[in-house]
Amino acid sequence: MMSIAPMSFMLNETHKATLQVATKQMLDLLHRVSEPHEYRLLATVDRNTLIKEGFANDLVDNLVYLTERNANKSVKLSNDKFSIGYTQAAFDASLYATNDIVKTLAGASSGKCYWCESQLGATHIQEHLVSHYRPPAGYLHEGALKRRAYVGLTYDTSNLLYTCPQCAEKNKGLQFPTLDGHHMPEVQQSNEHPVLINPRTENPRDYIRFNPLNGKAYAFDRVKGFYLQKQMDEAQIEAQLVKQPNTIPLQSDPTGKALSSPQLDAEFNAWLASLSVNEKASLSRGEESIQILNLNRHALLLTRLAHLQALWLTLQSDIKSASTDNNEQGELTLELPLLAQQQFTSLSIDAKATWWHNPHENWSAIYLNYVQFLSGEQTHHENVFVPALAQSCLMYLVLESELTLKQVRRIVMLNSHDLLYASTTSKCVFLPINWQEDWHNLVKVHENGTTWQTSFNELVLTKPAALQNLFSRSEVWAEGNYEALA
Repeated sequence: MMSIAPMSFMLNETHKATLQVATKQMLDLLHRVSEPHEYRLLATVDRNTLIKEGFANDLVDNLVYLTERNANKSVKLSNDKFSIGYTQAAFDASLYATNDIVKTLAGASSGKCYWCESQLGATHIQEHLVSHYRPPAGYLHEGALKRRAYVGLTYDTSNLLYTCPQCAEKNKGLQFPTLDGHHMPEVQQSNEHPVLINPRTENPRDYIRFNPLNGKAYAFDRVKGFYLQKQMDEAQIEAQLVKQPNTIPLQSDPTGKALSSPQLDAEFNAWLASLSVNEKASLSRGEESIQILNLNRHALLLTRLAHLQALWLTLQSDIKSASTDNNEQGELTLELPLLAQQQFTSLSIDAKATWWHNPHENWSAIYLNYVQFLSGEQTHHENVFVPALAQSCLMYLVLESELTLKQVRRIVMLNSHDLLYASTTSKCVFLPINWQEDWHNLVKVHENGTTWQTSFNELVLTKPAALQNLFSRSEVWAEGNYEALA
């Protein structure tokens, strides 16, 4: 991960005005419906009134207005909160992922994902390559979505990133933790302290670097903190990690063999445990970003190691020659193949520096063995994948008459075309879907007197138009270990 140079978006005045109008209308609509009517929904007549007032159909259709109960806490009414916002479907990608915007974002990284530095190309759908740093559909907090925080940043070009679907959609999703737990609008954007590294505004190499011994990303900020307390300065730390990458704590190779010594790992863990909560938080951004983005995922690690093997074969003769000649300019001449447009630039910088000091190591055989091992290994189980659209628009709905029901939960789509969400006048409460716990629960669809079974996995991977059509004509229920709410 490398820092992204400042960029200028060459938007014409019409496009700028359109983005401003779209942002203003989203915020105006939220203000218009901000008066809470707990346990009530916006009826069809209410939504039609909003459309007559001039609000866009797509915004009104995907406007969220409900009372939510936090399923992770007691079921007492005191935990019920009024919530308004938008689902992901309300945001118009044709406004923030235009050809010009995508070209500008891609050009700043030479076509690489801002986070994992994989090369992106024609096989990807253009609008899927533009993501939001701060998620406009809301951020996840204790299993629920806080929907209003970043709506105003939907069409703000400073909030846009060029990213692969694996990093942005499959891993980050709607996660956006902060170091102190405070988010907009509780604090100003300038006073918000995100955990996740933003390559557009900071240097990721201050937080994340790569171990050439295994191709893995590691938390450089935390490792540097460990060695600083040993009275080493930053230059000494960097030199040691380059010359002796086995001094990076808690490292193992792809086969599981330890690369760092047990004594070093124990010392590092003891130091980490001795830190105060604030000290630990201040050194958490590298590790947390690696975890949020899953930067050491199986397929990515395999691609990195194959890249290292190919790069070593390209550079080995120059490295060995320059090292043998003790050429002080050798490192400089080796920068040419490592220009910013190269895939995995940050990894390549770290590897080249280590190779320079260890030129006679059989790097080609090391990487080849790892590639062969990972190629033959089954992919490790990964977390449940729920697209942002599904996270933002699928919830459990419990009518007042259904509070005593057990073992079942009604699922609705937060859209004005949903069979129940758009029409009921009954009091009701909503609960977030616990995707990890409920993933394997049976889902049943009741339509025109017939019932058929499906799964959460099939549900969330259904195309948006088909998903909307399903919920507009069917009742959808999940069966599982659901407790009564009364």
